[in-house]
Amino acid sequence: MKKYLLLTTGLTLLLIFSGLVNAKVLSHTASLDAKIPLTEKIILSGEIDFSGDLVGATLENPIKKELEGTPDEFIPSYPFIENIRNVDYFDIIPILTERYTLEKLNEVIVFNLSSFGNQTFTNVSLTVENEDIFSVIAINGTSSVSSKLDSTICALMNINMEGGNVTALIASTVDNSTIKIHFSSSISLVGFSPTGNSSQIITIKDSNGNIVWNGYLDRGNIIIVNDRDFFLSYKSKVKFLPLSYENGEVKFHIKLSPSETVFDASALLEPILEEFSKLSGRDSTNEIIKSMETFKPFISSFSPFINGALVAIGENLTLNIDGSTQESKKILLTKGDFIDISLLHDEIENKNYASVNGECSLIFLGDHLYTAQAKESENGVPPTIIPVSMILLWVIAVIVYVLFKFFIKRDVNEILTEKLKKPAFVVHILLIILAFILLDMEISYQFGSSILSSLILLPQGSNVSLLSIGMIAGLQLSVWSIGALVFSLPIRTIVNSLLSYFGIGKEAKGIDKGIGALFIWILGTVYLKIFANIFMMILLSSGIMPTSVFG
Repeated sequence: MKKYLLLTTGLTLLLIFSGLVNAKVLSHTASLDAKIPLTEKIILSGEIDFSGDLVGATLENPIKKELEGTPDEFIPSYPFIENIRNVDYFDIIPILTERYTLEKLNEVIVFNLSSFGNQTFTNVSLTVENEDIFSVIAINGTSSVSSKLDSTICALMNINMEGGNVTALIASTVDNSTIKIHFSSSISLVGFSPTGNSSQIITIKDSNGNIVWNGYLDRGNIIIVNDRDFFLSYKSKVKFLPLSYENGEVKFHIKLSPSETVFDASALLEPILEEFSKLSGRDSTNEIIKSMETFKPFISSFSPFINGALVAIGENLTLNIDGSTQESKKILLTKGDFIDISLLHDEIENKNYASVNGECSLIFLGDHLYTAQAKESENGVPPTIIPVSMILLWVIAVIVYVLFKFFIKRDVNEILTEKLKKPAFVVHILLIILAFILLDMEISYQFGSSILSSLILLPQGSNVSLLSIGMIAGLQLSVWSIGALVFSLPIRTIVNSLLSYFGIGKEAKGIDKGIGALFIWILGTVYLKIFANIFMMILLSSGIMPTSVFG
């Protein structure tokens, strides 16, 4: 009875302790410094915190063009007219939503280019409802955005818009989260329609929320925002942010980290496919849909693995990892507690690229995982396959066994051994459970998933596939089995020899089993990626390539 009471008490303390222990202390993080051209397909998944400038296509001033040929004496001398006529070009910022709002505007003018009639409203807000998927706002100044998405899948890619290449951030969320864009502009145009486009419904409200103007824009009407500093906000599951036009200057920063909410990649992918299917038929959107459909089978099944991950697909990339030069083959996948991504412009090469920096728990280079123990190896496995440290451990175990078996012999203390028999059994069970939990935590940190974390997610309805559970369970149980043979056995031999020196017999051998189990966690964590790379070598030799997932 005492044995079971002791076991129960110990197990309770163990569970409390394992919840407080930071098992990541043994997991090696690699310092990554990479320069990825934005011509690559770059996918980010997890939580992103981003800020920077937006850049739109350049448009010749449509109002100035419309007024050409009209004598000055027939054009009213309104200050806003003079401001517009002094502007040669506007930047067109596309807004991917059916509804957006401009908040706290000092002055809004509804102006007709033909009759020069106008209505002026002060201290108002303006809402645009659009029948098309895209709206645009024309500005003569700058626009920027700063926001945070708790759970998203987003892409950084080049797409073709209006005959030009645009580098854009396209983010998908499961809810209609709000995005705010800050504009600093001398004059701005909303819903301009010199040709009579009536696809947008404009609503202007005063500070009390009363509608002061509402309706479609008639032919020749434009909405002028005469405010140098204002915000545009909209709610949408899909966010489209243009960052650079025709490889122009790009200034944007993204901080990527694992999402702390339930991360379901399949649910996140649906909104972006749904929105861009509305634009099917255009080359740029067809390319987006094709790319996302390519990723869907992978990211839907492996949500836990890619939470907090950056994936770059395209050409081979040269990377700096822990000060050594490494090369990724077609695919780069990296994840950690956070990854900093700065989008910059290389003036010499006239190209945009993503500067990626972070302390990474996992770096997949297309055909193997980066490991500090085998950084010079092309497949992430030491030349000897079995690390030298493992061989030394066995040599030490044999020496200690021979020394204490034949040269330093002590008689067994039967009384002491009997006293330690039951406590040794309890220690044995508790240390095995502790070692398994800690190893599970290490695997979860490094790979994003483990046996216990997968079992926890299943009742929550998360999209965890049996394939992903099977793969991680196979790796985890293989590490445990190999660790029991390669690490635990020599450690048990050393501990048993030392215990025999103090007169403790084999009946109390649970102590050595428990300590041996702890070394499965310690050494298994250190060599975890090497085991994974050996597993991948077997797959590669069988003709199964990880890159084949992406064609």
